[in-house]
Amino acid sequence: MRMLYRTEQEVKSYQPNMNMGLWYDKFANAWAHPSALKIKSSGDENKFNKGDWINTVAGKTSGTPDHLDEAIRRRNKMFSELGATPVYFVTVGSFVTGLGRDHPVENGFAWHPTLGTAYLPGSSVKGLVRDWAEQWSDAPPTADDRLRIFGSASKTEPQDRQVGSVIFCDALPVKPVKLKADVMTPHYGEYYQGDAVPGDWLSPVPIPFLVVDQDQPFQFCVLPRRPGNEQDKEDSAAALGWLEDALNSVGAGAKTALGYGRFAKNVVIAERFSQLQAAQEQQREADRQKEDALQAVANESELAKRFMRNSLDHKWHDNKVAFEKPEVIEGWLTQIEQARDKDALEHLIQLFDQHFQGLLADPDKTKGKKAKPVHSDRQRKLAHRVLKLRDELTN
Repeated sequence: MRMLYRTEQEVKSYQPNMNMGLWYDKFANAWAHPSALKIKSSGDENKFNKGDWINTVAGKTSGTPDHLDEAIRRRNKMFSELGATPVYFVTVGSFVTGLGRDHPVENGFAWHPTLGTAYLPGSSVKGLVRDWAEQWSDAPPTADDRLRIFGSASKTEPQDRQVGSVIFCDALPVKPVKLKADVMTPHYGEYYQGDAVPGDWLSPVPIPFLVVDQDQPFQFCVLPRRPGNEQDKEDSAAALGWLEDALNSVGAGAKTALGYGRFAKNVVIAERFSQLQAAQEQQREADRQKEDALQAVANESELAKRFMRNSLDHKWHDNKVAFEKPEVIEGWLTQIEQARDKDALEHLIQLFDQHFQGLLADPDKTKGKKAKPVHSDRQRKLAHRVLKLRDELTN
């Protein structure tokens, strides 16, 4: 028996903003009767066709862009702080994840519990890497290395060494993942169930299942359990190499012997996310500097705080063109004159000194035999207004 969610209004179809995993696993209202678990035969409308349920999500994308972007951003920050670098792969063909999970359509699917998207659990990534290292690697780890890196494989091994030196993270998609329906057709189903001998007279039974489509990007990463430990770092680097080889050669997930689950490394996606991460870090640093600057004027006048906030928002300190606009200089100077605000005036003077060097020291300075003014008429007028106000407020 499988518990199904009940809602005040009947949920009849998947909607774009739903958690697709929750819909697929829990809102299966078509499975209300025992006969629903049988494949519908021609003319039998009382039985549910399993393919019908799979097609409620096939051809759609799982996960929402905002949620996935946030998850990847938070993971990247964690990876950066732990000294690890994620790698990005795209599916070469169909990818099957969670096929062996319990589900009324016989073949389950691995849904991320909160993001509602297809993913590969870290435990599956670890199993993939361990199998590759032990069976196909050109330089397989020794028994001691295997125990240290992957931890104990059973409770009979030393209790103090059960935790491995490498952490295997979930493989998450970097954008909503497109899904599609696939089908397997065992020809000797009755034989596999122990009801008959294999023979050409047995009828093939098509079994539908859900898969991830090709060209879907995923982020993988392994971490040293102790970031400051050199051995753990070396083990993490070795595990990452095994992971890349395994994804390229044998694939991940189920049915890899039939060619499912192959991945190819994508440096374009890696570069894009590297640039995005750098831009996000710059923005976070700018936000920190802005917060520090606002904190520094916390005890000043409200007009000074507002001036500083506008200066930071519009980057007047860095952008002379943005500061030179009449609505900025003349507009704010008029407000400061009317309020006679010394704090705000000091901030305005700092910008004058930065962008118009020497203007306030000598507004009427000339050069050459013809005594041509160094500064424009507008600049000289503004400078005299600023200097006059500063003298009045000082005296």
